[in-house]
Amino acid sequence: MASVCTMTAPICLVENQKNLLMVNPEALKILGNISQPVVVVAIAGPYRTGKSYLMNRLAGQSRGFPLGSTVRSETKGIWMWCIPHPSKAKHTLVLLDTEGLGDVEKGDSKNDLWIFTLAILLSSVFVYNSMGTINRQALEQLHYVTELTKLIRTRSSPSFGEVDDSAEFVSFFPDFVWTVRDFTLELQLDGRPITSDQYLENALKLIPGLENLVVTYVDTINSGGVPCLENSVTTLAERENAAAVQKAADHYREQMAQRVSFPTDTLQELLHVHEACERVAIAIFMEHSFKDDKREFQTKLLGIIEKNKEDFLLQNEEASVKYCQDELQRLSEPLMESISGGTFSVPGGHKLYLEALNKVKQDYELVPRKGVKGNEVLQIFLRSQAAVEASILQADKTLTDGEKALAAERAKNQAAEKEKELLRQKLKEQHQIMEAKERTFQENMAQLKEQSERELKQGTTLDAATKANALVSL
Repeated sequence: MASVCTMTAPICLVENQKNLLMVNPEALKILGNISQPVVVVAIAGPYRTGKSYLMNRLAGQSRGFPLGSTVRSETKGIWMWCIPHPSKAKHTLVLLDTEGLGDVEKGDSKNDLWIFTLAILLSSVFVYNSMGTINRQALEQLHYVTELTKLIRTRSSPSFGEVDDSAEFVSFFPDFVWTVRDFTLELQLDGRPITSDQYLENALKLIPGLENLVVTYVDTINSGGVPCLENSVTTLAERENAAAVQKAADHYREQMAQRVSFPTDTLQELLHVHEACERVAIAIFMEHSFKDDKREFQTKLLGIIEKNKEDFLLQNEEASVKYCQDELQRLSEPLMESISGGTFSVPGGHKLYLEALNKVKQDYELVPRKGVKGNEVLQIFLRSQAAVEASILQADKTLTDGEKALAAERAKNQAAEKEKELLRQKLKEQHQIMEAKERTFQENMAQLKEQSERELKQGTTLDAATKANALVSL
């Protein structure tokens, strides 16, 4: 069941100490325990413009992120607050409040740039907060956007002839919301009323031109390197998908061990349990996997499950063999004692032997849950008795040579028929296994389709109406 994350107060996610960024392990642990889909809303903008107040209102609280009442900026680094999403069921809202831009006490403007960049990279909705109107000064404070192509790469190895990959940034960037505080102008342009979106678009014409991700980005920044979106997402995907494979495979093994009692009466009984456990395991993988576009980790999971299934099939066969051998040994003890005591070495001994042998077979047929090797174990036992029967038959003086020949031929035919029956059973079991694989394939395809549809629906993590309602309510 998806865990619900409810923090009573914000916690620092990325600490900014002497212009060195450090990730808070306690905050990472909180993020790592979230299994629900997350909506990450980050806010940035000039210091002392009410960003923390705005984020507290988005959280539905009057306090939380520290508010400053002086000209000194209160928020340092990036602070995080995880709460249940107010309108999306089974979603977690992660609020990120960033250190104010342009603090004169810092002295290093590049530090502002990294804070701004991290907010962009980590969020699904990015809110830029400013005061008054959208004027040249406000737009110039957004010059950080123009610097991002110098600080971020989308690919680890640009394709031949590629100069820069800024055109691909749109696939990585979050939804953008510009909040203008204390706006006093009328929304008009050339004497016509305009919307807030139209006002923003016109103003922008004035200037032309996801827990592991936090560690990856911060480490790269501190080392002086350039964060690469492709590498970061690939690293995250590998970690998450490897964990998803392990979680799904463990679930399959645990459920099979709990639900299967060896030996099963039939192969189909075991296969039914296998299919049910595999179906859930695949669903668990789908839920926890991330960008397994080439299905490499899903293929790995199916391979692990197939190997585990083969192990369970082998255990089932071994348990059936041992159980049947023990039962047959118990039931055939009187027959073995009679053979050793010479009970059948008398005139009419062949008939007595067949009666005793049939009694063993009849009692064996009544043994419950012999499993998949029941017939094979019996056939092996009957083969071991062929020489004994032939010896007793030849020593029986009440039978003529012709009768002995007929009896020998009958025993041979019965043995051949039993062998055919065993072959038919093996072919049937192979067919059942192939059918189970086909059902698994179809189930896999169905879950892939469901996942694709789900990803399409969740592609926009915070829709326009939710964003508008959240901001308008302020």
